Amino acid sequence: MIDGFDAARGDILTSDNTFDSSDTLTADIQVTLKIVINGQTAEIPADAGAVTTPDSVAQVISENADGSDVVAFRSTDPTPPTFTLGKFFNQWGTTLSGRSIAQFLATNGGSISMTVTHSNGTQTVPTSDFKKYQVQNGDSIVITYSS
Repeated sequence: MIDGFDAARGDILTSDNTFDSSDTLTADIQVTLKIVINGQTAEIPADAGAVTTPDSVAQVISENADGSDVVAFRSTDPTPPTFTLGKFFNQWGTTLSGRSIAQFLATNGGSISMTVTHSNGTQTVPTSDFKKYQVQNGDSIVITYSS
């Protein structure tokens, strides 16, 4: 464990595997994420994305009243990486693509969709590999699976 690191406080290990609470963040992107499975909001674990690997950059930091969660993408690197939704899902250990989310596959009549509402109110509806979506600060992301 790295001195000063406290996952319960919302600290995230940076890509150089060092954490210092006095470090200045060069990137702090926060998005809301909601996953809906057959009309029911799925619970995202409070520690989703919290890993202690050198390239850890994303994790859930809080839950909203509507069941959505706030995911933070952070870095102290001088040149922050490109943050994608897939990075969070990889750290969480959960599958995400244009055809599946976790164990839910869009086959035999099932479907999966993703809608992103940006902070300026405009919407994007990605139609292919959702994990490649580059998150933007203030995004509200809803992933929906229907069987």
